[in-house]
Amino acid sequence: MKKVFHFMVFITVFLSLQTSVYAKPINEADTKLCDTLTYALINSLSKPINQAIDEIYKNDEQAPDVQGWASYQTEILR
Repeated sequence: MKKVFHFMVFITVFLSLQTSVYAKPINEADTKLCDTLTYALINSLSKPINQAIDEIYKNDEQAPDVQGWASYQTEILR
């Protein structure tokens, strides 16, 4: 009876401590496709944002002449 008990304890400990090599999940934020889609989304918003910036600063005399939105410096926050 003791041998069976020790064998069961050994198997339980062995299985609980075993980590699978193939269990790494794919993080969508690390893929090139996700980066491409993020950049495309940001660039698709540039025209309305530039129009909004022009509308906001159209009567401001102290605003610089060339204004725009730097989409290459933009991040999407989650």
